[in-house]
Amino acid sequence: MNNYRFVFGHGINVNNITQAVFITSGIFILFCMIYILLVWKFKKTETLKVFLENQQNTVLMQWLFICLTALPLIYIFYQSFVKLDTIEHITALTISGFALNAGLLLLPVGVAVVFIRPKAFLESEAKLIIFVSCFYCVLIYAAFLRFEIEFYYYYARYLVPFIPCAVLFAVTALDKSDKKILLTVSAVSIGCFLPYSSFLMQHKDDTRMEWSVLEDLTEQIPQNSCVVMETDTLPMLWLPVRAVTKANVYPAENDFTAQCKTLSERYEKIYCISQNQISENFELLYKNQVHCSEDMNFGELSSMPLHFSETTDNIYLYEYLNYQEIYTVEEIQKLKLYGIDKPDGDFCWTVNPTSAMRCTLKQKNYTLHLKLGSKIPVAATGKDSFKIQLSVNGIQVTAKTLTSKNITQELNFYIPASYLNDGLNLISFRTDMWNASAINPKDNRTLGISIQSVTFQERS
Repeated sequence: MNNYRFVFGHGINVNNITQAVFITSGIFILFCMIYILLVWKFKKTETLKVFLENQQNTVLMQWLFICLTALPLIYIFYQSFVKLDTIEHITALTISGFALNAGLLLLPVGVAVVFIRPKAFLESEAKLIIFVSCFYCVLIYAAFLRFEIEFYYYYARYLVPFIPCAVLFAVTALDKSDKKILLTVSAVSIGCFLPYSSFLMQHKDDTRMEWSVLEDLTEQIPQNSCVVMETDTLPMLWLPVRAVTKANVYPAENDFTAQCKTLSERYEKIYCISQNQISENFELLYKNQVHCSEDMNFGELSSMPLHFSETTDNIYLYEYLNYQEIYTVEEIQKLKLYGIDKPDGDFCWTVNPTSAMRCTLKQKNYTLHLKLGSKIPVAATGKDSFKIQLSVNGIQVTAKTLTSKNITQELNFYIPASYLNDGLNLISFRTDMWNASAINPKDNRTLGISIQSVTFQERS
């Protein structure tokens, strides 16, 4: 919509801009068809070359060319003095961009030739086409379609396609001039731009972040997750991260950790992008440096840079660790990986010899309290004992052996800090299995233990 902001008004808005563009295009197509029809009929009676030769010395045609050149320029100068009041704003005019990038003197000299000898563009069909191209693509474009361009390099797409029209217009105007004049104008234009050209050859253009860093960041973030960004990174990464990862992106609030804790109630994974290091409750996933190069030539006569402000900043990607010490059956269902069945009342059974779940913990000493939903009927299983092994992150930590004499509904396991990661951990249980039909003939399941809750109590 940014490109159409100048046409908004008179009933045209974001809701009907598409229809307005189609209607306008249809009108122009109709005019083109009428023009083609007129040219087709015209060629039957008189060639274009003969027509141009006849019109070269007519006052009406010469004044038409002068007016077509002068009126857009008058409008531009009037609007610039009414709306703009500084050199920085004057150099941001689109017509200034065309003049500077076409060779400084070339476009003004070409315009001057139109005022002095307008018939120069009636000498051939090719010159007439060049004039019409410059009239629409440069003058009309600069006056009505894109009045100002503040940053030439970032918005180069608005200038580059039409700069050749301005150059061809100026060269065509000087076609019959003394070669010394043409050489002088060209030499001055090239000389004026030599410092800018040589500077750009040796330095990077305006940039905020390398593409490789953006690619690395987005590879770490799964789709449909949540990303919190610090204010400094929003202009660079808000839209790219949303577009690539389909993640919901939020600006960081003052209490960063509290914001992430609140969002963790809605999202399974929370990621944070920052230019500063974060310690507690966050796990570092990615770190790199970004090199920023900014045009610092504001307010000068030319908007071309002769100096870039170059800085290097760090960029960090963290995953929020929602430390949790109590896991109820509902939370176990969300965090289970394998071997744990759906809820059976206020507990859930393990249905494989090995079962596992994710837990987010600090790297400290804990006592794990495993509360069972139902006592294991050791006697009914036909076994003398029932063994339960606890492993953390794939390493066996301890084990308990239950008999009919020490059967209980709560088991306690000690976990040293050395077995834990600061953040995400894999907690797994390996148990003996028994047939539920031993106590209920209609139940054909093979079961392990019934888990009602898992609680980690921090130890000193």
